[in-house]
Amino acid sequence: MPRHVFITHIVDTDTFHHKVLGSNNTFASLPKRLYSHCFRNINIHSIPQNNRIIVRLTETTSVTLPYIPDDFVCQKRSKRNSTKSKSRPNKRIRKNNDQSPKEYRGWVTKVMAPATEESADNGIDSFQLLNYIKTELRTYDQKINISIPNPFAEAHSISDINENPEQLKALTIVVQFAHHYAKHLMY
Repeated sequence: MPRHVFITHIVDTDTFHHKVLGSNNTFASLPKRLYSHCFRNINIHSIPQNNRIIVRLTETTSVTLPYIPDDFVCQKRSKRNSTKSKSRPNKRIRKNNDQSPKEYRGWVTKVMAPATEESADNGIDSFQLLNYIKTELRTYDQKINISIPNPFAEAHSISDINENPEQLKALTIVVQFAHHYAKHLMY
């Protein structure tokens, strides 16, 4: 299995090529038959929309690269489309529902998250809160010059946190958040 795969970029045509460094120290194009060996367990749904990711090299330098070779994406998409089962006409008669469509908010259940209903303690539901947190984390990941301070910096144990009133307050908030909004993620 190839170990040294490099990505080359032709700027004029904006195309990327995957090259392998051979044992004779020369570069050769990565053969298509080795794509599945080099890029294992890649699901079509885990590939970004345009098959491009931004890789941060330094604090000020980043480069856009393909997630996997473009040919491999085409191969996966064509394989997915060819293996889809052909739809058969449904023999059942479908009922026409004249109900107005409601906004989809995900599954609201007390089993997965006890505070997902809007009426639960008159608080925000976990779907909105977790989506906001995901958005904020993505924003901070893209900004190189901003960092989120660690509320438990310099604390090496739980007893250290218990001795510091600010850190104890932060830990209490984290536990409350986990209890009300992220309990289903803990088990």
